[in-house]
Amino acid sequence: MDERVSKKTILLFLSIVLSSCLLEGLLRIHFHLLDPIEQAKRSSAKFDAVFGWDIKKNHEYKITDSGFYKVDERGFRFSPLTHNKDKKTILLIGDSFTHASNLANQDVYYRKLDDLKVNFYSYGVSGWSNLQEFLKVQEHITKIHPDIIIWQLSANDLIENVYQI
Repeated sequence: MDERVSKKTILLFLSIVLSSCLLEGLLRIHFHLLDPIEQAKRSSAKFDAVFGWDIKKNHEYKITDSGFYKVDERGFRFSPLTHNKDKKTILLIGDSFTHASNLANQDVYYRKLDDLKVNFYSYGVSGWSNLQEFLKVQEHITKIHPDIIIWQLSANDLIENVYQI
């Protein structure tokens, strides 16, 4: 009798563990597929041989009723229509916090900088590490000659800077 109870207990325990693992896996897949940031990252990014992935140029989509996410032909979320050499130039670079793929252009935190009487450029890509951001600054520094570079850092940069993660 003790042997039957023991086998049933072990079988019940294994069933609970396996069911929990299966449920955990299904929930992770489900929420990963539905996560709006992951969806936007997939839809607004493309493969790039240098950066791993980068923003799709000239990409635009509607953010519910609040407006549009839009980047220009160089991938900037904000950039002047014409670059005025007599004005100071600011370049803002960052990761998903700057990319803000789930916010309309008028709702991003740096929107007010675009109102300044300067040449303002912003570039952000979800999931980028500081090295990728640095490489993008190097790419644009000779093209737009920024007087000021604002490098937006986030708490998750430590994780994104570890290649294995």
